[in-house]
Amino acid sequence: MNTLRAIPVPEATEPSTEPAPAPNPVPAPGVPDHAAPGVPRRPDRSRWVVYVAIAIGAMVTVLLLGATVMLGAGAMGFKKTEAYQASLAFLKNDSRVVAALGEPIKSGALAQGTIRRTGGFGKAELVFNLTGSRASGSAQVMSHRDGARWIVDSATFVVDGRTETLTP
Repeated sequence: MNTLRAIPVPEATEPSTEPAPAPNPVPAPGVPDHAAPGVPRRPDRSRWVVYVAIAIGAMVTVLLLGATVMLGAGAMGFKKTEAYQASLAFLKNDSRVVAALGEPIKSGALAQGTIRRTGGFGKAELVFNLTGSRASGSAQVMSHRDGARWIVDSATFVVDGRTETLTP
């Protein structure tokens, strides 16, 4: 025969006024789920990658700015040479250059080329831009130093797609 047994029923209790325990926070990447509470977590490595990338970017920017300043300073110093000044004077006094560009003629911000000098002798090959009241152009000038002064051997002048060879 079947016997029924009584199952004990828990007594009714009043609701608790204590706050529920806080859930476990989600662990940071790279920290195991079983890390003990209160133990400091290891910093996230991806932050360091960002910091290093920012530092490298800043260094590259500073280097590029420095190189730009140095190139600009070099070009400005280049324009102070006797070879450059003689080349510019030759072009400013050529009637074909004046007719094509208009007066006043000014040189561009940058100049390129080579100047080789040994004692009182030397050779120069210069390339720079010119601007006048009507147009802009570029010039390539070959010159030499005979011991006392720079003498232009030849020059090529380009304006509006036209190329002219200038001789002294």
